[in-house]
Amino acid sequence: MPAVPIGKDPERDQETSTSAADRLVEAAHAEQRTLAQQIAISSAEKVVAEARCRSLLAAQDAAARRLSAARGAARVAGQTDDHDRRAAAHAAVAAAQADFTRVTDAAIEELRGITQAERTRLEGLVEHLRRVWTAREAADIAVPPPDRRD
Repeated sequence: MPAVPIGKDPERDQETSTSAADRLVEAAHAEQRTLAQQIAISSAEKVVAEARCRSLLAAQDAAARRLSAARGAARVAGQTDDHDRRAAAHAAVAAAQADFTRVTDAAIEELRGITQAERTRLEGLVEHLRRVWTAREAADIAVPPPDRRD
């Protein structure tokens, strides 16, 4: 029987080392599962954000069409001798311009928020991906994949 140094139990050390390796592997799997969940959530949030962006663009396009129509009506009214009609047309242009500006400014502000939220989501995914890589690396050191075992 080989000599065992005092205070050393090879079977116990192997068991402890295996359970530690198992914990590292499980931690890596848990990080991977969490990342997969975060990716799914992020994908759903992106779909919602893209739909909202399309909605904002449609609202801005509608406001631009109203402004264009008001300007066209003002050009036609400007060719008449009806002062009240010209004044009403110019008032309609001013109102349409104010509406277009309001809609555009609101869309820009909301798009900034959507863009910032997307950036924050992506930064979170990258940070979690780094945690997955770190956990996998620790697990691979503890239990190397078959192609790296001696």
